[in-house]
Amino acid sequence: ACTSPKSLSSLADGAHAFRVRSIDRAGNVDQSEAVRNFTVAIPAPDTSITGGPAAGAYVNTATPTFTFDATPAAGATFECSIAGGAWSACNSPWTVPAQTAGSRQFQVRAKGPSGAVDPSPASRTVTFDLSGPTSAFTSGPSAGSTITTASTSFGFGVTGEAAGAAPTSLECKLDTAAWAACTSPKALSDLPNGSHTFAVQGRDAAGNVGTAISRTFTVAQPKVLTVPAPVASPTTASLTSDATLGTAKDWIHWTGNTPASLDRKSGTPLISTWSKLISTQPVTGITGTTTFSWTDAAAGGSAGSPSTTGVYTGSANGRGFRLTVPATSPQTRTLKLWVGLRGASTTDALKASFTDNVATSVQVSSTSNTTTINRVFTISYRPSKATDTLTVDWYQGGGSTNSNSRAILYAAAVY
Repeated sequence: ACTSPKSLSSLADGAHAFRVRSIDRAGNVDQSEAVRNFTVAIPAPDTSITGGPAAGAYVNTATPTFTFDATPAAGATFECSIAGGAWSACNSPWTVPAQTAGSRQFQVRAKGPSGAVDPSPASRTVTFDLSGPTSAFTSGPSAGSTITTASTSFGFGVTGEAAGAAPTSLECKLDTAAWAACTSPKALSDLPNGSHTFAVQGRDAAGNVGTAISRTFTVAQPKVLTVPAPVASPTTASLTSDATLGTAKDWIHWTGNTPASLDRKSGTPLISTWSKLISTQPVTGITGTTTFSWTDAAAGGSAGSPSTTGVYTGSANGRGFRLTVPATSPQTRTLKLWVGLRGASTTDALKASFTDNVATSVQVSSTSNTTTINRVFTISYRPSKATDTLTVDWYQGGGSTNSNSRAILYAAAVY
């Protein structure tokens, strides 16, 4: 028995016939039943890949994992295939069986509750790259070699990569620095004397990092220390720049009778303040017409206006001042020193030396106990090792004990 309307459900795909007949109260049955023939054809679900390596990606694992789904999802099951292999039942997420290097296509298709299979499986093709690139040097200092300049370069490249391997970038590092992207050739400059290690490694688009290669070499630049004869000091001098040498890396202008009384360029100091060669000698700040100008915003004083222009110590043989300059730069640098002298003596001198105490001296003669002579020394220096310190002594030697005799220190600048 049934009533109208009649609902039908869970119909399988295929042909069906629906029949209906009536029966009256007396039990008479309609002998000409009504028939409707129809066909059920439920469409297959649509399959989509929802996660895992992107199409065209390089992967560095032999067993990547994919996730997938179907629309409609109710009752759907899945079959997977890799590299054109046989279809097999699978569930999301699905981990690919271990693969070797090369290109592979992953496919997945959904099957509906009625058994209809998606005729257009979802697919992604990826490249398996399971090893890092191999690098090799093509030029540059050989391992264990010694160079006598602060600059060099290395050539390098990737060798032996398999066909279809992921594109490779190169990374370099010097000594303890961090790895950074680089190209060949790689120029190195400002290398201090001593041992250095330059290393290269390849990194491919799959994320593989190759074994690093390296070369250790030694920089051994010869020492430079020259002290030409001084020139007369101009009345006005800029401490911040020089027409030939450029902008000063550091400068000091001494302004009082203590080592801390000074104006200095802002930033990392490269010049020490003074110490006395004879500890018992007093130091006095002086004023005069010599004017030193500066433009550094962090420094005191005012450019171009006469002010305390230096310090002096006097009245004993051997009087003078000492400065030290860390000489760690691998490049030749210049120290300019503005000094003065008063006193009848022929043994006054400026002496410059590195830590190894090998000194270069220049004599300066003064013939008057009442007249000051001002000079500028231009010292070129480069150490033979990175731990060297340049020491400069400016002193008045024996031969004058006059109370007016002086060794004077005005200013210094490093370029």
